[in-house]
Amino acid sequence: MAGSTRQLKFGRLIQKEISDIFQRDRRGILDNAFITVADVKVSPDLQIRKQVRIIPELIFYLDEVEENAQRMDSLINNLNIPSAAKKQEEE
Repeated sequence: MAGSTRQLKFGRLIQKEISDIFQRDRRGILDNAFITVADVKVSPDLQIRKQVRIIPELIFYLDEVEENAQRMDSLINNLNIPSAAKKQEEE
């Protein structure tokens, strides 16, 4: 998360509040699924001094890191790499 100190502070506040909402009300949201708010990005046009003057628009994205990691593990496990002993025998 990059940006000004104001953006970072506001992003952390939004992250904490949304996480608290999901934790408190998780039975009603997505059938008690485990939800993590991994990152919050705040646009630079945030007009704050001591209060928020514009209500932010919230956009949620599914984090596909775990699926990508599983796909990478599968690709690596299926590689046909000859062992070092076999390679020496061929030479």
